[in-house]
Amino acid sequence: MGADQIAELRPPIVEILSAAEDWCVTFAVAGDVSRWVQVTRDSVNCHYPYSESPLSLGHLPEAPDGLVVRDWAPQQYLTFEIQQRQSARALAQFVDLLFQNFLNLRDED
Repeated sequence: MGADQIAELRPPIVEILSAAEDWCVTFAVAGDVSRWVQVTRDSVNCHYPYSESPLSLGHLPEAPDGLVVRDWAPQQYLTFEIQQRQSARALAQFVDLLFQNFLNLRDED
């Protein structure tokens, strides 16, 4: 993960942010359907493999300013609302952080 991954994540996010319609892009780990992140124009949604509140977890990645936890369900999903405009790069970096630090996807996976 890192710069190369962010460069791959960015183009589909640019497309979502500039689309005239409400679109969604889903990023998933090949062979592991439980590790996924979705991006829309107004939210970032990901698999939530924990029982505890996301606000109590020490390893929840810091979201960019303007992204706040909107909803979550234990061992199902976590949704961040995009409350202020974000660049495609900032969202790609956040998606990368979710995969690395939250969904435990490291370079060796």
